[in-house]
Amino acid sequence: MVEDEDLVREAAAQILNEAGYRVLQAKTAAQALGHEAHLLRQVSLLFTDVVLPDQGGRELAMAFLKLRPAIKVIFTSGYPEKLVIRKSVKGSFYLQKPFSGENLKGLVARVLRGESFLRSRRSL
Repeated sequence: MVEDEDLVREAAAQILNEAGYRVLQAKTAAQALGHEAHLLRQVSLLFTDVVLPDQGGRELAMAFLKLRPAIKVIFTSGYPEKLVIRKSVKGSFYLQKPFSGENLKGLVARVLRGESFLRSRRSL
């Protein structure tokens, strides 16, 4: 999970941890990519803000996809989806901020199960 807003990151991580997911947290793209290589190879899903202090979420997703081509990606932003959608990142989803814990857990579960019926299939 890459989110520069501490409160959002910590709350979302707690929700997902309580749901049984193991969550690595980072405040910046550099921190996310700085995790040990063996940990990055185990990452199944990247949940990232679209706007980060050091790099865009799309660029971060592309870097993760080079390391792990099968990774799933969920982008989040306080901006409406139609304003942040620019270029495609294959297999990505979008969750509008603010989001509820139930919405977050539900989307993460569906994405990890490989469900592809979501309207949010449109990508950044």
